[in-house]
Amino acid sequence: MTFQSVCDAWMTELTVHIPGLSDATQHLYESWSSAAVADSTPGRHIAVWPEGDPESRRQFTTDGADEVTASYQVMVWEGATAATTRVAEDIDAAAAWLALYEEVKGRFYLKANLGLGDTGSDVHYEGGKFDQKADKRVFAIRFTKRAFQSFT
Repeated sequence: MTFQSVCDAWMTELTVHIPGLSDATQHLYESWSSAAVADSTPGRHIAVWPEGDPESRRQFTTDGADEVTASYQVMVWEGATAATTRVAEDIDAAAAWLALYEEVKGRFYLKANLGLGDTGSDVHYEGGKFDQKADKRVFAIRFTKRAFQSFT
C-alpha cells in the first residue's frame, strides 16, 4: 500500500462522484500544508492525506505476517463569512453542509470502494467532525485502510 496511491484514488473518487466537490480546490498528501484551511482562494476546498502517525501493525500469524492499518483524513472547507461576520444563521447553507458530509461518508460504505487505492486492502470509516476555523466551515472524516503483509 502506498500513501500516495490511496490519497490520489480517494481524491478522484470524491471529486468525480460528488457534484458538490467537483470544482473544489484540491490539496493532497500533507496536513501541514500552509494552504490547509487557511487557503483564501474562494470556493470549496478538499484535502486528503495520511495522518501524522500513519501506520500501526499487529502480528497476525506466527510466521511473521502482520496486519498493517494506515490512517487517513479527508477535510473539506469553505468560506462561511456571512454566518461568522454577521453572527446570523444560514439554515439552508448549514443543511447543505450536512448533506455534503453525508455524501462523503456514504462513499466509504460502497463495496466497490473497499480496495480503492490498494486492491489488497479494505477501507473503514472511523468517524468525523464539524468545526469552524476563523471564517470557514470545516468537516473532517477519518478513515483507515487495512492490509496484510508478510515476508517475501
